[in-house]
Amino acid sequence: MVVSFIHAIAFLTVFPVPDRFYEKHPLPNIQTTLFFPFIGLLIGAIFSLCAFAIHAHVPPYPLSILAIFALAAVSGFLHLDGLADSADGFFSSRPKDRILEIMKDSRIGSMGAVILFFTLMMKVSALAVLYPSRTDFCIALFLMPFAGRCFLVIGMYLQPYAREEGLGKCMWNDKPLVSFIAIVLFSVVILFFFKIKMAFLILMIFLFFCYAYSKYCKKKIGGATGDTLGAGCELSETLIVFILCLV
Repeated sequence: MVVSFIHAIAFLTVFPVPDRFYEKHPLPNIQTTLFFPFIGLLIGAIFSLCAFAIHAHVPPYPLSILAIFALAAVSGFLHLDGLADSADGFFSSRPKDRILEIMKDSRIGSMGAVILFFTLMMKVSALAVLYPSRTDFCIALFLMPFAGRCFLVIGMYLQPYAREEGLGKCMWNDKPLVSFIAIVLFSVVILFFFKIKMAFLILMIFLFFCYAYSKYCKKKIGGATGDTLGAGCELSETLIVFILCLV
């Protein structure tokens, strides 16, 4: 379990892991995904505490931009890259095989650039709306990475792996127990912050998004890849902060 946890940290963050660990345990496994939601909690706790400490000293938009940059940087911009690749592929109006080829291309197209800009601006502006309340601002920063990493687990359960090979295949977890744990953990966390009705509404919207997005991916490419899961992670973060700013 410790090995799986360290692999989860190495896979989802830029936190350093000693080289000797990879010599003994070169590849992650299915159990690694068990810790994805907990990594989201760890990231959220770190950044919400930092934001709480400096909130009074930094204006709303600069702080919001710094927060979104930090959330992206902590994963090595991996999920933003997946979002751009998925947008370029899905909006290309090509058949499945060609979409998968486009998503493998490291170059970013116009669709990817537009979606990246829209997503980042939505996150920044929504956080800026929450800025007057330091508590609400920090709650959003706590829930965003947590929701994104919960989606990774739920998305794996709802979709098969779309490629014949790839790093994601060695830890693809389609067991209902893992997804159930993520949903229960998400429910408990939002209940801690909100009243029952509000928490239930957030949970239902989040689960509906997970289902609808997964169905869309299955329709386009027959399942999910690391890129589409990364895109779902980014969109989940955007969805959560957007809901909170509306409320």
